[in-house]
Amino acid sequence: MIPRKMMYQEDEKLIIGHFLNDIVGEDRYLRFGHNASDEVVVQYLTDSFKSFGDTTMWFITLDKNEVVGTVHVTKDGPHYAEMGFTVSPNYRNQGIAQNLFHRGSTWAVVKGAQTLFTHCLSQNKVMQHIARKNGMNIIT
Repeated sequence: MIPRKMMYQEDEKLIIGHFLNDIVGEDRYLRFGHNASDEVVVQYLTDSFKSFGDTTMWFITLDKNEVVGTVHVTKDGPHYAEMGFTVSPNYRNQGIAQNLFHRGSTWAVVKGAQTLFTHCLSQNKVMQHIARKNGMNIIT
């Protein structure tokens, strides 16, 4: 499955559905670093959609018009970019996060980022694996 850039207003609804239905419990805790309520998640997503384009980008992986993976990339200053990932539980271990990493990091570099980072909890071993695999340093 090849990730694509979020392009349509309908994509916003699909991303919100993905976060509310697939990224729950421990997955939501690992993604946000706390037990974010549905309201907090929707507000975060809505705010990110408003700044979409020049400094913020979403890439999504779809299966049958359902979002199964995302990367949210935000330029954090002129030379830095932060990336945050999600993959639906039933779609893990299929290379989706790796493909999203490549797509998101390519966009960030084109936008001038020289340093990429992601915040993750120490117990998020999957994200740490992806980071290491892509040459990122793990700082605890």
